[in-house]
Amino acid sequence: MTENDASPTVERFIHNLRIKSKELGMTQDDLAKKAGISRGYLSGLFNGHVPRPGLDVAVNLATAVNSSVDKMLAEKLVCTHPSLKVQDGTAVCGACGAKLVVSIQEAA
Repeated sequence: MTENDASPTVERFIHNLRIKSKELGMTQDDLAKKAGISRGYLSGLFNGHVPRPGLDVAVNLATAVNSSVDKMLAEKLVCTHPSLKVQDGTAVCGACGAKLVVSIQEAA
């Protein structure tokens, strides 16, 4: 595993961060400013192109969306946005970018 590989914990945190920030109507610029980080760094976190955040950054990001690190890690939030697109073979929300789990059942 390289430094840039996201663990399931980091993936959950980023997933929940996307959803919470969209629910609050925040752009990446808004979130980055409120958390005290650059927009480029935030974009890299969302895209998995930068190392996992340190505790100080995680706390700032969670606080920026009116949450806490433990709440952001407690459970995976469910995206409630209506748009869906396929990106690199994965279903993702077109509004927040959250990866979606799709269950397909065969018709009887």
